[in-house]
Amino acid sequence: MPRAYVVENRNRRKEGFILGVFYRSPNSQLDNDKEVFHLISNLSKKYYDNFIIVGDFNFSSIDWNVWMASGNVNNSDELFLVVLRKNGLMQHMDKPTRQRGDDELHILDLVTSRNYLSSLDCWSPLGKTDHVVLKIVIEVPVLPKVQSANYSYLKGKYEDMRKFLYRDWERCYCQSQTM
Repeated sequence: MPRAYVVENRNRRKEGFILGVFYRSPNSQLDNDKEVFHLISNLSKKYYDNFIIVGDFNFSSIDWNVWMASGNVNNSDELFLVVLRKNGLMQHMDKPTRQRGDDELHILDLVTSRNYLSSLDCWSPLGKTDHVVLKIVIEVPVLPKVQSANYSYLKGKYEDMRKFLYRDWERCYCQSQTM
C-alpha cells in the first residue's frame, strides 16, 4: 500500500509551497498506484508551480535518461510517466539512489516539480539503509511586503475641506477658461 504525506509550508501572507512525500512498495497493486497518481494530478492542478514531490517510488524499470519504461501502457511504470508528462513535471534525480551489494544501480528515489530546485545532491546512506540521503535546496519566490496606509480619520481637517468644497466653482471654471 503506498503512503503519502502532504505538507503545506506557508508564511503569513499565504505564500509558500506544498511538499508531497511518497513511498510506493515495489509490490504495489495497480489500483493503489492509480490513487497515488490521482493525488499527484490533483496537487498539480491545485498548486501548479508551488509544489514538489519526493519519495521512494520503486520504479526500477524506468530509464530516466530517455523517460521509457516497460512499454506496456497498462503497467504502473508507464502510467506514472504519463502522469508526470500530463502535469508538466520534471524528474530531477539523475544519479542512482539505491544499491545493495552487487545489485544493479537504480534511480528509485525521485524528486519532481515544475521548478524551484536550486540544487540536488546525493549523500552517503545513513545507518544500514541501501538508499542515499538526498539534499534538496529549493527557492520559493516571495513577493515584497506592501505597506498599507493607515489613515486617522479622527484627525481630518474637515472644516477646511468644507470651505474648499463650498466655493463658487462656476467662477473658478470661468477664470481658468479666460486665461
